[in-house]
Amino acid sequence: MIPFWIRADLEEAAFRGDELPRLGSAALAVLQNENLLTRGTDLQMVECDACGSPHIEEVDIITDSPDGIPRAYIPCEETGRRVSVALDRLQVWTIDFERLGRLVSMALGIKGRAIQLAEDRVWILGTGKFLDRTRDVFLVRGIGWPDSGSLLQNNSRLATSPCPLILCMNRVPENPAWFSAERVVLSLSEFDWLEGDQPRLLNRVNDILREHPRPLDQVQRVFRKEGAFWSVTFEGKTVRIKDGKGAQYLSYLLNEAEREFSASDLVRAVSGKLEATVRGSAGEVLDDRAMADYRSRAESLQTEIEQARQFNDTGRVQLLQDEIEALAEQITSATGLGGRRRSVGDSLDRARKAVSMAIVRTIAQILKADPALGDHLDKHVTRGAFLSYRGDGIPWNS
Repeated sequence: MIPFWIRADLEEAAFRGDELPRLGSAALAVLQNENLLTRGTDLQMVECDACGSPHIEEVDIITDSPDGIPRAYIPCEETGRRVSVALDRLQVWTIDFERLGRLVSMALGIKGRAIQLAEDRVWILGTGKFLDRTRDVFLVRGIGWPDSGSLLQNNSRLATSPCPLILCMNRVPENPAWFSAERVVLSLSEFDWLEGDQPRLLNRVNDILREHPRPLDQVQRVFRKEGAFWSVTFEGKTVRIKDGKGAQYLSYLLNEAEREFSASDLVRAVSGKLEATVRGSAGEVLDDRAMADYRSRAESLQTEIEQARQFNDTGRVQLLQDEIEALAEQITSATGLGGRRRSVGDSLDRARKAVSMAIVRTIAQILKADPALGDHLDKHVTRGAFLSYRGDGIPWNS
């Protein structure tokens, strides 16, 4: 298959009909079975091979021969006669790169449709999970051509992808611009994978990625509160999400990986001093003193909100409203219809549902901003009566 990959990396990525047998019967069968060759426009001019002074002449096709079979000729001034040309010399079989891209995608388990970023040069095949990282996968032709540097610079999706996997046709480029701590370049010609053993491509990719060093800024993970937002860094990409109970719950889980929290633990941690007084497993959640203190604090907060609004202090208004909301959750979780006190069991079940739903909503928000991070959290954050983050060993910083 080496001649195929060499030709795929030439500007004229095509074979003449009489060249195909030289590929070998096994390789030719693979190319034909996988539909990697498509018939192009026949040649109109060919080189004369009947004399010692090669020259290119225009082909004359005769279609009204006695046996009905078209015949091709070129004039040869050296010999002064017409030279017959085999018809397969005129055939052109071009390499179908879109089909090649689909085969690569299937071998790597990538779903979606290949998108051409630079005509006949660069395609993005999609995004796939390799080992513990999500990568954009690109197919690049002519990566070693003189214009390879500008090819990289002029394709923003390729140049700015945080940790791309770049698959080239033949030799890897000599231009150092293609190599960085984030990029991995692999030649499809390095080993046989088309010939009936396509899973070998994924295995080879993973082997190479295991040996590829990960820079510190790619390994570092951050989940940090910044004002009304949280700054989250994962796999070299940083996104910002709005503050909320779900983000606060997540921060506790990420900062103490592997530790199990009960839903009530997280509620108390996030709400600070607002702790319920519990009277045993079957008792009431809040005693009369605690309930009275909550209601008194809620009334005081309403007064403070009005004062803050008079001074147009929107930041303080928001903080006070958040505290009222936390108080309301505590009172609501402790009372049922008509103000009836809930049992501890009722409160725990309510806390479990509220905390889990808040985390689910936050992960959904993250998923829209960064699918790789959203998938990671959805996979590694357990929810229910007890919650935890059981990650892949890489710590989170706050």
